[in-house]
Amino acid sequence: STSIHFSRVNALRSSGDMILMALDIDGIHVVDCDGSAFTPKFVRSLSDFQPTGGGGTDMRLGISAALTIIPRPKTIIVETDGDTPYPDRAPHGVRIVVVLIPADGEKKVKKSLVDAVPSWITKIVAEPHARTR
Repeated sequence: STSIHFSRVNALRSSGDMILMALDIDGIHVVDCDGSAFTPKFVRSLSDFQPTGGGGTDMRLGISAALTIIPRPKTIIVETDGDTPYPDRAPHGVRIVVVLIPADGEKKVKKSLVDAVPSWITKIVAEPHARTR
């Protein structure tokens, strides 16, 4: 989405690549999604994926597109600023994880967007410069 600054997208791709290497995974399917979802693509590195982003994101469409991947995914990870509609119910047999990223110009994800994530979705709130103990 164009609402997320490219530096945050690059940081996510970099951390995603580290996860792929740590888990010894050969690649991952990605779905570029804004107001429409594009055909899922298999990439060996998330650094190879260049999202187009156009705004008006509808993750219902992205999740639906991801469900067409064969074999069917066990987990779908969605990266968004949260300003998107979600499916009404969980897809059967598939875990959905949403990583909420602050929109461009924001330091935190708005509480209303965090609260809007359905309870059946696992949510992770990514906040830049957050300190951990």
